Amino acid sequence: MALRFNDTLRNSLMNNLRSYIDGICFVYPGTRPPNPDFPTSELPLVRFTLQYNSATDGMISLSNAPVASEVEATGTATWFRLEDGNYKIDGDVSVEGGSGDAILDNVGLTAGEMVTLKQMDFSIPNPA
Repeated sequence: MALRFNDTLRNSLMNNLRSYIDGICFVYPGTRPPNPDFPTSELPLVRFTLQYNSATDGMISLSNAPVASEVEATGTATWFRLEDGNYKIDGDVSVEGGSGDAILDNVGLTAGEMVTLKQMDFSIPNPA
């Protein structure tokens, strides 16, 4: 059996999360560590400055999407880390139509070129 939260609680939880993830998103190549507490030996390919809207229907979405940034190193983007001191979230990266938590316009990145983060939403869904 699944828990169901009302919209007020879902939005409150997501707005609390938002206070930790407004900031920098680092995109990396290679294999994602087993959890966000593990350091990575990879250097970031690109970084994005993110801002999120207030939660609606248990979801937060980027308020500044799409976000473009210059690629710092050449490689294939596979995962990201949002980091704010002690608080971290890792997720997968893909292009539109893929299964990534973050959607880029391209995952084959070349230093000096621009790449766009199109979407990175977080939600607490309610089961039907």
